[in-house]
Amino acid sequence: GYLRGAWLANSGMAVIDEVRLHLFGADGKRQAIVGRKGKGPAEFTYITSICRTRGDTLVINDQNSRRTAIVTGSGTAVRTFLQDTLGAPPFSGCLDDGTVVLVKMLMKGPGEPTTSRLTRVRLDGTVVNPIGLFDAGTFDMVTQSAPTTVARGQQVYWGDPRTSEIRVFNAVGKLVSIVRSADVGAAITSSEVEQRFRSTIPRNTPEAEVTKRMDRMRSLPHASHWPTYREIHVDPTGQLWVQDYTKVHPSPDGWTLFDAKGVLVGRLVIPAPPAGERPMQVIAFGTNEVLMRRSDADGAAHLTVYPITPVAR
Repeated sequence: GYLRGAWLANSGMAVIDEVRLHLFGADGKRQAIVGRKGKGPAEFTYITSICRTRGDTLVINDQNSRRTAIVTGSGTAVRTFLQDTLGAPPFSGCLDDGTVVLVKMLMKGPGEPTTSRLTRVRLDGTVVNPIGLFDAGTFDMVTQSAPTTVARGQQVYWGDPRTSEIRVFNAVGKLVSIVRSADVGAAITSSEVEQRFRSTIPRNTPEAEVTKRMDRMRSLPHASHWPTYREIHVDPTGQLWVQDYTKVHPSPDGWTLFDAKGVLVGRLVIPAPPAGERPMQVIAFGTNEVLMRRSDADGAAHLTVYPITPVAR
């Protein structure tokens, strides 16, 4: 599932699997397990995200049951609320004042542009204020990139890889800054388009079905240039981490770091995995560490914390 974790105030960690919450102390020892498969109190059907707000309160997205669960840092299930028309929390949706940002995708129809509606709510699901409506475009089958929403501290970040900028809003939805790059992605060639389309079709698909799918994808709009970035993260100090967009996999995973004022600080490059191994995935950045999901030789998933040591040049 979506194996992810959130740091707690005592340097411990709350980790999710498909239907449970695991609480670990700073020494790495598991202290409690909360949840099981089901739709009752302290039960889940398919967890996809977790974030921490004030007092080590945890906000958990139970995707299949369309519920948001609130659990204390000691493992007590406080409440759940139905997501209804407000949407669900993203991978990192918690503000530090005890509120959370929910994202609702408003779709008009197949091939039509999508609007993302961001709403700030209390932990009982009641609305505090809207953040705004954002153009999310249509899903691009070539670049396969999508906008990223991150809530951290008292700010909300909207990163749209179709542009070379990231917009930062305060908790009431006012634009406070823009982090912008002059980088321009390379032009997408027709052969690259065909290759990307073909890669989405399983190899054992009958040729007639392949032709049908290829024709359908060719009829959809796509970008003329490759994006310059893919995802964004924000660490506890308000620093912004921006992931390079890469076309070839596996390849090194590069991240550019900006401070809280949008000033370029440095770079972090995670080496490409050895041949035959899955690449590691960045889950979250801490103050001086990064939480990553990796797979071992048997294919089992692990969450591992690596230190980040600045190097002067």
